[in-house]
Amino acid sequence: MLATFVAACAASPSAFADADSESEGPPEIVLTDAAIPYLNADSADEALRQECDWNRTTAAYLASESEGRVVLPGSTARPAPNKRLTLVTQTLHTVGGGIWTGPKWVVIEGKLTEDGKTIGSFEGRRQSIRGSLSGCKTIRELGEAVADDILGWLDAPKMNSKLGDAR
Repeated sequence: MLATFVAACAASPSAFADADSESEGPPEIVLTDAAIPYLNADSADEALRQECDWNRTTAAYLASESEGRVVLPGSTARPAPNKRLTLVTQTLHTVGGGIWTGPKWVVIEGKLTEDGKTIGSFEGRRQSIRGSLSGCKTIRELGEAVADDILGWLDAPKMNSKLGDAR
C-alpha cells in the first residue's frame, strides 16, 4: 500500500502544488503614497529635504519592483478596498563625501492596515559607511534597499517586524 502511495505521488507531483496555489489566489494590490513623508521637521536636515527627491523615487521604486502588488495614487490598477500601506521617514542622515563623512542611514516605519485595523507593522533601517560624493544618491540607494526589504515583508506581514539593518 505504501508503494502504491509513493508511485501515485511520483506520477503526479504537480497535484500538491496545484492545491497550494489554488488556495492562495492572486496577491491583493495595496495602495501607498507617491512620496514617503517625514515624521517631523527633525527627521532630516532641511537642505536635504529640499534638495533630494529620494522619498518620491523610493515610493516609485517600491511600486515598480512589486510586480503589481503595490500601487501609487493615480494608477490604473485597482487596489484592494480598505487595504493600505502607510510609510513614514523616522530618520534620515547623509552627507556627501563618501567614506570621509561617516555613516549614512534611513529609517522608515510602516504599517499595513485593512478596514482601519493594523495587520502588520515594521521598522526598516539601512545604513552605510560608504557612499557617493552626492548625499542624495547615497540616500536614494539606501531607500531602494529598504524598499526591497518591504517587498519581502509584504509576502508575510507581521506586527513589529525589524527589516534590513534594524534586525
